Amino acid sequence: MSSNILSVHKAQKSIGSRTLFEGLSFGLSSGVKTGLVGPNGAGKSTLMRCLASLDTLDSGSIVWSQNTRLQYVSQSPQFKPGETLGDFLFKNQGLDAEDPELSAKMWEFFSRLNLDEYDLEKKMTALSGGGQKKVQIIRSFLTDPQVLLMDEPTNHLDVESIMWLEDFLKSRPSMTYILISHDRLFLQNVVNEMIELNPKYRDGFIRTQGGYAEYKELKIETERAQNVQQQRMQNDVQRETAWLRRGAKARQTKQTARINSAEQLQQDLEILKSLNRSRAVAIEMSTTTRSPKKLIEVQNLSLARPQIDRVFFEKLDLLIHRHTRLGLIGKNGSGKSSLIQSLVGDAPYPGGLTLVSGSVKKYEDLQINQFEQNRSSLLLEKTLLQNICPEGDYVFVKGQPIFGKSYLDKFRFQRNQHDLKVKELSGGEQNRLLIAQMMTKNCQLMILDEPTNDLDFETLDSLKTALDEFEGAIILVSHDRAFLDEVCTEILYFPTPEEGTELVRFSSFLQWQDWRTESAAQLKKKSKEAAQSVSAQVGSSSGSKKNKMSFNEQRELEQMEEIVLSKESELIVLREQLESPEVVSNSKKLMEVSKQISVLETDVEKLYARWQYLESLRSQ
Repeated sequence: MSSNILSVHKAQKSIGSRTLFEGLSFGLSSGVKTGLVGPNGAGKSTLMRCLASLDTLDSGSIVWSQNTRLQYVSQSPQFKPGETLGDFLFKNQGLDAEDPELSAKMWEFFSRLNLDEYDLEKKMTALSGGGQKKVQIIRSFLTDPQVLLMDEPTNHLDVESIMWLEDFLKSRPSMTYILISHDRLFLQNVVNEMIELNPKYRDGFIRTQGGYAEYKELKIETERAQNVQQQRMQNDVQRETAWLRRGAKARQTKQTARINSAEQLQQDLEILKSLNRSRAVAIEMSTTTRSPKKLIEVQNLSLARPQIDRVFFEKLDLLIHRHTRLGLIGKNGSGKSSLIQSLVGDAPYPGGLTLVSGSVKKYEDLQINQFEQNRSSLLLEKTLLQNICPEGDYVFVKGQPIFGKSYLDKFRFQRNQHDLKVKELSGGEQNRLLIAQMMTKNCQLMILDEPTNDLDFETLDSLKTALDEFEGAIILVSHDRAFLDEVCTEILYFPTPEEGTELVRFSSFLQWQDWRTESAAQLKKKSKEAAQSVSAQVGSSSGSKKNKMSFNEQRELEQMEEIVLSKESELIVLREQLESPEVVSNSKKLMEVSKQISVLETDVEKLYARWQYLESLRSQ
């Protein structure tokens, strides 16, 4: 039976005049994998920071079981001036960067997440958003924590890295974790219970066993029950109000109680109405009336970045027309942003991007609306109203003036938030404001670069509906696989350098996923055959062949023998314990030691396989 590892009792937290949550009470058992969801601004990230002891509650308590080893992955990490990867991963955690086991584990994670070119002297602030997120995740895994708290871990990650993260989490059945995410497929794949933090529910939250699908069923049933309760209460109020209007006098105790009951019923009904009030975001896309059939025509396009000796893709033919729904997927740095840059801007491009050959022809009066992943168009020191109405009190949508405060109401911003500085909003609220800002601009082409980051499910649904109704073209970059499949009718995959320079087209994300699985199996088979061939020739190689190992792989190989010997020594000790009378006579202890041996044997087996692979690389 799982032991209780966390107890939250009557937790309450406010920011200024806004109450995020109150009276929140729940427990967590060891080994449970929890998805924490809810509307933007409900206090999910604040609760997570309180759980990680980085923030405090206004009242109530959070109690972890004694000596719990805990790691936290922040939604928006802050790094110290000059902080390097070595500082972040080791020094600031009190770890030794020279520890061979930790070092080998780190290099292996780097290799799995395509960070082979990184070194420990690299500044954290010099990394891309995806790079920072990957290093954060690696740091959280280094010390094998009992509990993992992850706030939007899939943000900024490419689809391949998200799928790796899913596999890794599923391979750690004993680990307890709470993660905030709005990636529906990710939640379905990695959690076994869901908690929605939402003031619309009487307890401030709902909780269900299972993944996203089970949660969605409970949410629909809970909201239906609350609506039924509201209708019944409304009928009761009408009946009691009619009785009062007949002129009943409070001369008797029974009548007095009934009048008081009617008043209380009316108050309860108002509370329930407030809870059940729709919080959907009213998103409307504006498009111009003049829109030609061809918006952008790409012919024989090849793009490269000579400084890093990288050709992103070659000989691309692409037609963007008014009904285009194109999704772009590929690993971070594979060229997705470079293609967008070539479509939006004019050569010469910044950052050393070079158009090697081909042409990009754009409709002369083409209007493009772009959602930037870094939210650079938001003025963080200005208020919400100043961002929406920089001049005056009105915004214009589809040529019609709308009062700024009323416009913000449509995007579910409360009146007491309108004069807040944008930097005080949550990540999801900032994205919602950016969408509101975009909707004031007419366009024929909408380019959305990771628009789903931090957005709650209600806003995601509204955005999806608005995109369905938009009459122009859409180019979408997103790690949210479900959202990609719902919006796009064509997927363009950007291959890795090993896969070549030809972009591959698919009709859906699921088609790409099937292709990737088949390709990975074929690649694994070829790698195994190649490794066996090389292994058979060890000793006869000339040694004059080019070393194709990365620096990180060389470091990993140098330390591999020491790690394997250390693990095997642990195995010897455990096997001796297994034969001792003290363990043999204690069934509980016997089971624990046997389990440790099984896990360690699997680790050693994996290490030998990895060692053989690295040796084969060195021999090439």
